[in-house]
Amino acid sequence: QGESIVATYSEDAIYLFANVDNPVPGKYLQKYEGHLNEMTVKGVNFFGPKSEFVVSGSDCGNLFFWDKDTGEVVQMLHGDRDVVNCLEPHPHLPILATSGIDSDVKVWTPTRAQPESEE
Repeated sequence: QGESIVATYSEDAIYLFANVDNPVPGKYLQKYEGHLNEMTVKGVNFFGPKSEFVVSGSDCGNLFFWDKDTGEVVQMLHGDRDVVNCLEPHPHLPILATSGIDSDVKVWTPTRAQPESEE
């Protein structure tokens, strides 16, 4: 942690930058796409015990999780009726708080170690 910075721009993707020792200043290391970021500013953050994911809200009401290294979307969850703007991960536990235009805050936690097998 502390080795990289993740940032988003209005009407654009999310970018990962090296915090130190970037051989080309301003050049990004990874780009994360798939969410909508046009109506309001979206929070973006690292998530996971080793910060192996990037997480952000979207104008479509979904919460997106990307693999930090590959940039691939690994999970998308319905987070709000309209827009997910704010998100804040717990610093040590797999807990994430999100909010949007709805008048509530949602707290996300894992519910089981592994998915049930489909029978």
